[in-house]
Amino acid sequence: MSRPPYPPSDLAARGRGRRFWRTITADYECSASELELLGEACRTLDELDALRRAVEKDGAIVAGSVGQPPPHPALTEARGLRAELRRLLDALGIPAPSASAAEGVTSLAARRARRAARARWERRGAS
Repeated sequence: MSRPPYPPSDLAARGRGRRFWRTITADYECSASELELLGEACRTLDELDALRRAVEKDGAIVAGSVGQPPPHPALTEARGLRAELRRLLDALGIPAPSASAAEGVTSLAARRARRAARARWERRGAS
């Protein structure tokens, strides 16, 4: 078995992104394109943590104009990053922890292929 690939150098040293990288690359064999997607997902995790720290430091509400003050801009940005993270993880096809152990998945591509075959089979049965 070969050594898992090193995480991208721009990930936070002790951040969630680096931990996620190590967990996924230890459990799955990833192609070059999957590693690119995984790197983006890991960067997104680090960015979400940075936004969370900004909100904790400044408070969830920032001074605004008359009426109710607006929410911290980082909250809006975090919402978009969470949506992007969901898209990245879905594109990678990373299973829930209990599902991966039960299926014995060795690669993300194999898992996506199984999911696609299952969907085709279900469509055929619905006809």
